Amino acid sequence: VPLGLFVLFCGFSLHVLWTFILLQTATTVKTEILHLQPLPQVPVRDLAVEFLVQDNMTYYLSWAVLFGYLWTTACLQAAGYMSVAFTTVWWYFSAHGEAPKAAPR
Repeated sequence: VPLGLFVLFCGFSLHVLWTFILLQTATTVKTEILHLQPLPQVPVRDLAVEFLVQDNMTYYLSWAVLFGYLWTTACLQAAGYMSVAFTTVWWYFSAHGEAPKAAPR
């Protein structure tokens, strides 16, 4: 079971990392048309320039994905601690043999 959970966790981590990278590199193409001053040697009067612009929403969303990943891993770690604590308490308060289980008084 621990190996299977480790493989699932590694897959989840790679998925979140891939999503973070894709959101960080997501851009849109913006086109501007520059109107040039008339020059006798140049027959072109207008020039289209394209450049990449990153949207603020994708930037903030990528950081939200990263912190969501950290929160999820912290919750999984807390669930692991809780299950170990429950198992330890169950073992400590269990009676050996045929005696009934009860907390000490």
